[in-house]
Amino acid sequence: MQQLIAIGFWNDGSDDCPLHNPQEFVDPRGDEGLREDLFHYLNAGSPTIQYLGYSWCRFACGIDESEMGTSDLSDGVWLWPEGLAHYVARHGVRLPDEFVEHARSNGFRAPVAQLEDEATVDATFWAEWCASNSNGDPEAKAVWRRTAVEIEAAESDILQKLIEKHGGLSEDTCAWAGCESSALLGLAFCPSCAHNQMNHWP
Repeated sequence: MQQLIAIGFWNDGSDDCPLHNPQEFVDPRGDEGLREDLFHYLNAGSPTIQYLGYSWCRFACGIDESEMGTSDLSDGVWLWPEGLAHYVARHGVRLPDEFVEHARSNGFRAPVAQLEDEATVDATFWAEWCASNSNGDPEAKAVWRRTAVEIEAAESDILQKLIEKHGGLSEDTCAWAGCESSALLGLAFCPSCAHNQMNHWP
């Protein structure tokens, strides 16, 4: 049975999520040429799984969520989220040597994935690699939470429309576990958490 190797999946912000954050794998001294090659390879993957909403950048850099994608991509061996290319090119997140060498062996041209109907996904490699390669940044565990200030800085049209639709923010704190942002008027959640729940996206 075909088994795809998962990489590039990040913490969804829930207290019991075992995944890591991309801040733990930033390599500021990385090869820019290699990043560009990987960016093109990752973007050329074949769509395999479609989700109901957009992902979002864990660095809260302001990129439009539509550019982070809604799918998982594959080259027939590896599986990664559509937004992984952004983390590599924009934020210098490094990837496992095994994946880099695989991409290099393909001339950094992702082959069209030939997937079996019963293909499965194995996340063990990614979990073990992350555990062994994290930089241990204590701040990385909390970066997924986007505050109202970050939302304004990102100028997200979707979130701004949510704020306008509900008449602004209340004095209450968002009900999502660990989130300290202000909730929308008439709702228990802040704009970011409300948007994520509506789209079934972590």
